[in-house]
Amino acid sequence: MFAAAMAGVVLVLGALTSTYVGTRSGQDQVFSEIADLHVAALASSSPVDVISTDRHTVKPWFQGKIPFAFNLPDLKNS
Repeated sequence: MFAAAMAGVVLVLGALTSTYVGTRSGQDQVFSEIADLHVAALASSSPVDVISTDRHTVKPWFQGKIPFAFNLPDLKNS
């Protein structure tokens, strides 16, 4: 009877551990992908990629998407 109870405890602990490890690895994968994208953006030769060069197209696109206003840098000569 004691051996059966110990086997049940081992099975329950094994199931809980495998569930925790599976969930944890999924979260780690998401954070790893975000970090990889961030490093790739920092390593890019042109970190500011905008399809339009017209300030009057770019600045209104951000209105309502961010809670603050900003001045766009002039990158024509850079």
